[in-house]
Amino acid sequence: SMGLAYIKLYVYALMVSLVFLGGWLPIVSGEGVIGGFLIPSLIVILKLTVVSLVAVFLRAVYGRYRVDQAIRIGWIHVFALSIVSLVWSIILVYGGWVRWA
Repeated sequence: SMGLAYIKLYVYALMVSLVFLGGWLPIVSGEGVIGGFLIPSLIVILKLTVVSLVAVFLRAVYGRYRVDQAIRIGWIHVFALSIVSLVWSIILVYGGWVRWA
């Protein structure tokens, strides 16, 4: 049913925000970030909301999304984005801005 689809969307968005977006860690760290329980929970909820909104928007824009369209986008756009991310990481590490842990 339709309710089950939104429950699955919520669970998938939560998993994406926890596994791929750093979970409860803030996007930028600094002195202004307060520890405790409330702030990390709000960070997860914010990331969950952003991922859910993107997923709902994509579902509304692309009603019937075929497998060949997903594969084409994966190979063209996501692969190119991953190469750009790899090059950016290499520049940051070898430029001395980020230390390799």
